[in-house]
Amino acid sequence: MQIKELFNFEDIQQVIAIGNIENEQEMVEKFVISPNLKEDLLEFIEYLKGNKPEKNTSIDVIGNYGTGKSHLLTFLSLILSNHEMVQYIQDDELKEEYATRKPYGEWLNNNLVN
Repeated sequence: MQIKELFNFEDIQQVIAIGNIENEQEMVEKFVISPNLKEDLLEFIEYLKGNKPEKNTSIDVIGNYGTGKSHLLTFLSLILSNHEMVQYIQDDELKEEYATRKPYGEWLNNNLVN
């Protein structure tokens, strides 16, 4: 047996076009959540729920080319705009927190300025 037979590597989509995802469920299911990112996502949901006292807060997503910024934003876009996508989050604690959020996708559709 060769080493390459022990592992199954899938091709990684290097460039993500937000709003042009072929398989949204797969994007959410395969999104890798590190312990540090999990902490950040849990804090982010607290802002969305209104549990943080700060007003007018912005978040900067900074990183070198190829570090996953677009993947992160696509992941957030999918789970915040389509509540059905939350069930595919791989981390149970995050899944529970995001499942109890407000329907942001519905709010966006009702308040979008064209």
